[in-house]
Amino acid sequence: VRCWGKRICISAAAASRVAKACLKAFSSAMLCVASSRLRPSACSRLTHPNTVRVFDHGSVGQELLYIAMEYLDGRTLHQVIRTEAPLPAARVVNIAKQVCGSLREAHGMGLLHRDLKPANVVLLQHGDDEDFVKVLDFGLVKQLRVNDELTGTDAVVGSPSYMSPEQIRAERLDARSDIFSLGVILYACVTGRAPFVSDTSVGVLLAHLNQAPPPLDAASPVLACCPTLRWVIDTCLAKRPDDRFASVDELLRALRVCEAELRGERVPAPQVVEGRVVQPTEPGLEPGEFDAILLAQVDHYFDDRTAWLKKAAPALKPG
Repeated sequence: VRCWGKRICISAAAASRVAKACLKAFSSAMLCVASSRLRPSACSRLTHPNTVRVFDHGSVGQELLYIAMEYLDGRTLHQVIRTEAPLPAARVVNIAKQVCGSLREAHGMGLLHRDLKPANVVLLQHGDDEDFVKVLDFGLVKQLRVNDELTGTDAVVGSPSYMSPEQIRAERLDARSDIFSLGVILYACVTGRAPFVSDTSVGVLLAHLNQAPPPLDAASPVLACCPTLRWVIDTCLAKRPDDRFASVDELLRALRVCEAELRGERVPAPQVVEGRVVQPTEPGLEPGEFDAILLAQVDHYFDDRTAWLKKAAPALKPG
């Protein structure tokens, strides 16, 4: 049962029946009733296996709200990073793909998470998978096509270390803001810390707006076996939304390239151009075209690279 910052784990069968009684212990919680009633309703429509299930939600009187969710017996990614980082590249890619699956369903329904961080990613033992992901706390979830009267257009919500620049500026958001937050999570997975650390939240926010993230150590064991992962993280963390992956689908394609690289398949090594990690161009292709090919047709790329590039390149040239 979730009550605005306080969580009690109980079985799904009992959740709805006891939720109202549990709320009495937290009667001092500060609630924004109007906007909060929208969020559980939106979250209850999410059914992806990697998203925490919301079974019931409602209110007690005029002030107290409750959300009954599925019981999760696992560790948060925050706990795992604190005790085990840097995580192996294969593990990072596996976790990232599952988070992307959760986000893809939400984005397809016109919903943003807006508070994606390691503490909101739980890792469970599920069969042979020790890192089965559950994304939770869609408490700040926002519908993309509704007005902002409930929260106010100037409202800034989220966790400073994981907020995108446009979220900090209280600008209109889209899926690329969640992609930025996921990039910060991946950065923390391979380094053990968020890109920016400060004594104050304001210091972190200003760093996100004005500073480039500290370079990832390309020689680290995590990235040495998967250089493309560095490019993926770098692209997610671009300051301008237009420089990031345009959608979670594009990010998933890039993560599949990482998987291929980890399997030992030949993948072009990323290059550093003007301080930014990019995928290299191929002979006969204009700069940037190789990125488009790699992300749009990654499944075919590994079947017959040379023949496929010759076929794809003319279609991508202007005119």
